[in-house]
Order: sequence, then C-alpha cells, then structure tokens
Amino acid sequence: MNLTRFVTEPSFRNLNLQAVVKEINFNFDGYSFVSYTTKDLEYHSVLTEEGICFSSSFLAPYVSLNPYTKSKAELIVCKYHELPCFVRVLGIPRQLKYYIHSPYEIPDSRSKSWTVLESLATDTYFTFLSIEAHPSLKDLRPQQRKCYLREEAAPDSESPFYSFKLCQMDCRRKLCMKYCKCVPHFYMKRADQPVCDLKGLVCLSKYANRIIMLNTDNGPEATPKPGLTQECECYPSCAETEYILQRTFYVMQKELLLSGMRYSWYLDNYPKIAVRRRVIFSLEGLLVSLGGIASFFVGSSIISAIEFVYFFTIRLLRRVITHKAEQPTRDPKRIRFDLSKNTVFTVSSNNMFST
Repeated sequence: MNLTRFVTEPSFRNLNLQAVVKEINFNFDGYSFVSYTTKDLEYHSVLTEEGICFSSSFLAPYVSLNPYTKSKAELIVCKYHELPCFVRVLGIPRQLKYYIHSPYEIPDSRSKSWTVLESLATDTYFTFLSIEAHPSLKDLRPQQRKCYLREEAAPDSESPFYSFKLCQMDCRRKLCMKYCKCVPHFYMKRADQPVCDLKGLVCLSKYANRIIMLNTDNGPEATPKPGLTQECECYPSCAETEYILQRTFYVMQKELLLSGMRYSWYLDNYPKIAVRRRVIFSLEGLLVSLGGIASFFVGSSIISAIEFVYFFTIRLLRRVITHKAEQPTRDPKRIRFDLSKNTVFTVSSNNMFST
C-alpha cells in the first residue's frame, strides 16, 4: 500500500497508529479443543509483525496486549498413548491464516502460514523434531555453544524466556531506529523509541527488504547470516521443537456454509529420534586426554610430574642449603709450610703475603 499520498493530509499528521490498531481489535469467536478432551484453548491477542494474532502458545501471555493476571502460563501437553494428538477449531466466521510453531515462540514476518478457506475444512498433519539441551551447556558462554538457553532472556525483553523470533524482532526494531529514527506501531512500545507516523512508515518502506532480512549490507537480496548482524546476536534456542509438515487435506462440507469454517492440525506419530545438544570435548576431557597420551608415549604419570617439580624446586633448594652447611670454617690467619723450598707463607686477613 502506497502511504505517500496520505503524508500531506492534515487529518493524518498526528495519527496514533498504535491506538488505531487497538481500537479495531476484535475477539476470537471460534471454539477449539485439544484431542479428545473438552478443554478449550485460551487465546491471547499478541501484536506481531503480521498484525494482531490470537495465540495459545506458552509465550503468548507474557507478550499479550492485555495484562496477564495469572502467576504462570499453562503448557499444552499431549501424552504418547493419546495419538493422534490434535487441535480442532470450529465456528470461524472469516478467512484466516494460522501458524504452527514452538510453544516458546511467536510468528514473525518470515514464518510459514496456512490459510483456512471459506466453506472448507482444512486438516494439516505434522511430525516434529525435538532438540534437547544437556545441562553441561550451562558451563559455556553463548558465543561458544552458538545458542541460548531458555532462561537467558535479554534484560530488556518482554518475555522471561529467550525466544529466537523475539530476538530477531528486536533486531528489526533497532534497524528501524537506525534508518528512520522510529519504530513501527506493531512493535511493543518503549519509552525511548518513538512510534512511527505515516512519514516514518514511508521511510521504512524504502528499507523494508533490509529490515525483514536483517541485512545491513547494500545488496537488497543478500541473505543474512543467523546471529551475525551489527545490531544483535540472535542465536537459536538450545532446546527447541521443529514442526515438519507431512500432508494437508481440504474437504468441502455443506454444514460449514452456515456454521463457519473449521481447521485442525494433527500429530499422528511421534518421532523415534531425538537430538541433544551437549559438550563433546570439555576442559576436563582435554586434561584427561593429555595425561593418557603422556602416560602411553612417555611413560609418565601425575606422580612423575610431581616428582619433576619436586626435583627442581624443593630438592634443589635442600642440596644448596646442605652444601653450604658442610663447608669447613677458615681462620682469618693461618700458616702453611712448603717442604720443598723450606719456605713459610703467612696468610693474613688483608690478602697480603710475606715470606
């Protein structure tokens, strides 16, 4: 949409776009349930780069537009013996897009979506790959392990947990400030960052590709390297879940013409393989390996190393002290006879010799 023609309009000069977004917000009227239970999902309105979304993820309450009153959010779980695990949403009055992602994430402008069409029942089937984090990763810095733990959220983050998507959104926020000195209305407002008006949005449209792709170079089509921008370091989460699409079905149902649209997503099989991030070679392992190599090739051990240090320090010092103690005392004045020449030498204390 070209916003240039609206910039000069007097009625749009002091327009608060964030307030407008909240005014046109609507409620989610659909009914949803998990698997074979009657438990309804709790949705939270979240302001994302795609606009206002309704999310039921574990992270959503912490970044919601409405204050969260509970002490802790609930995580939706499925048990292994309850396959297939699915979520079904009924009674949707309008066409929409939905996203499937980790419970500790929210969608951004580069997330894949699926569209629910009118008068169609949409069923999508997924499998997933789970990546776990070994406790030994806590001993490494994020720059060493190239990932962040969930509890390593940024101090100024809206969420108490680290989120790769939120980190990238924060990067784009910083790029917006760098290029146009303002941030778009679909980001959470901060006191030190003014919200863009129409003139600011026109400015951001010139750098849209760079901001979306997190590219600070001059090339408009350059692909960003993950975590390596001038504004931030967004490494992936050490523990994450990746959902992989298997198949999608669209079914025409007559009853949906009156009751609205329906969609479901399924996990019909659990993977038999899990990935774990762990430290392969630590400092302790290095010391053990060096000790084993030295013992195998040189025939040395820890006792040999201690003996080596002992020989050149304590033992050497003791020999020096003992050697000094065993030296005989000398008189300052003594007489020595030379029998071959019948000469007597008198050695005085002032190093003067006389015959």
